[in-house]
Order: sequence, then structure tokens, then C-alpha cells
Amino acid sequence: MLSSQATVRVRIDDGDVGRAVATLEMLAGSGSTQRLPDPSATWLSVRFDPDRAADVNRALAQAGIFVARLEAGAELETLFLELTGDPGAPTPDLPAPGTASESGESAAPDGGER
Repeated sequence: MLSSQATVRVRIDDGDVGRAVATLEMLAGSGSTQRLPDPSATWLSVRFDPDRAADVNRALAQAGIFVARLEAGAELETLFLELTGDPGAPTPDLPAPGTASESGESAAPDGGER
């Protein structure tokens, strides 16, 4: 599960985005790279083995793109959603609040006491 969420994130100059995406997708595969929403810096996220982060840095440097910062690991938001389940998935029917009797027993499905 963790390997499917493994990423390498790189901060680069805004003018290098197009070349960086092309370079990274040659390394990691088509559709592997996306720009992250961050108004203060230009970050790209690449689905790639974090243990091979040096390969990402090397490929970008060989293309004349110099990385200002590089981070490797799992994307926490994606990992959290995977661990906690699909937010759109149906949930089991739970008794409505206040339907349990004072003895701790819940009401029968037909509304009567058990």
C-alpha cells in the first residue's frame, strides 16, 4: 500500500515546469507527474520510489533544471484516505442517536422494545 503512494516532490523555478514534467515523465512514466497547488512556490509531485530520489535529481540536472528542494515519501492525504476508506462508500446502518433505551438496549427495527 505505501509503495503505491510513494512520491518524490521537487521545488523548481516556475520557468522550468514544462521541461521538468517532460523529463520526469520520461523517467517515471506518462502521467506520473503533477504540479502541486502552492501559490508561494513551484512544486512537482512524481510517483516514484523515494529510495531513488537521487535519480530524479540527476535527470533534472542533466536537463539543465536545478532543484531548489527535494522531498521523498508518501503523500499523507492520499495515504490517509486509503487507510480510512473511500469517503463516498456507503456506511453500515447505525442506530440513530437517542434510539437506545435507558438499559442500553436499542429499539427493535419495528420501533418496539426488544
